[in-house]
Amino acid sequence: MDSLRHRIYPSLPGVLQRSRTAVRANLDVSSAGQWNPTATGTGLSSTLSSEAVRAHAKTLVDSDGLPMIDVSLTAVSKVYPTGVLAVADVSLHVLAGECVAVVGPSGGGKTSLLRLIAGLEDPTTGRICLAGRDVAQIRPQDRDVAMVFQTPALYPQLTVRDNLAFSLRIRRTPGRDVDQRVGEIACPLGLAELLDRRPNQLSGGQRQRVALGRALVRRPAVLLLDEPLSHLDTPLRAAIRDEITRTRKQFGMTALWVTHDPVEATEAADRVIEMRDGRVVAVPVIGESET
Repeated sequence: MDSLRHRIYPSLPGVLQRSRTAVRANLDVSSAGQWNPTATGTGLSSTLSSEAVRAHAKTLVDSDGLPMIDVSLTAVSKVYPTGVLAVADVSLHVLAGECVAVVGPSGGGKTSLLRLIAGLEDPTTGRICLAGRDVAQIRPQDRDVAMVFQTPALYPQLTVRDNLAFSLRIRRTPGRDVDQRVGEIACPLGLAELLDRRPNQLSGGQRQRVALGRALVRRPAVLLLDEPLSHLDTPLRAAIRDEITRTRKQFGMTALWVTHDPVEATEAADRVIEMRDGRVVAVPVIGESET
């Protein structure tokens, strides 16, 4: 199968493990990687424990045998033309298949961080790498990254079905596969009865679920979630959160998940970082035992 990941990352470091028996749990891997995560701009450690390094491979494969992607930021800053410093000297490493929750007050730089990784903004300084490759010259649409915005951005002229299928069709996915994958994602997100409606016929929560489904159905290497459950009613949040987690793990997606909800952060993510004033102010050591 011709994959964006094969075309964008032709020389992934390490040996690509083809075993379909790789454990799908986020941090279960088979060999040591060779990265060197740096400290954050605040001087707090974000290094890996030796146990975690031994337990985690640089390159994993997902359920389709495609390489899973790690995300690395080194001294990344973003200053907008207005002079606002949105992201300040952030260094962070998200392991392949890992989910990191990003918490902190509004205006702390969380959304800007996601936009930089997605390629919607260019960093003022620093380096962003996917699978060890600098993405400065890679267009957003070629990064195999999907982002779900806090305010759903749907195609108003398309039905729910066509919104979900859009990214698959532009990638020339066979029609039968499109229908199957749309159906598989629509049911657990509670969209099966809404497939023929248009966005103006949906509630805010329903539109949010369509936006989530559109990102998940394409099975990206990297999934960026900006307050993905904020428009959902409380009874739905746990179910949708669990579905995102299930799908992400099944298809080996690496994820950053922005949220203000501490329960959501701890339930959905492998670890949690905090951002304030554009800086990462707390990064737990990966593999560090809880006390």
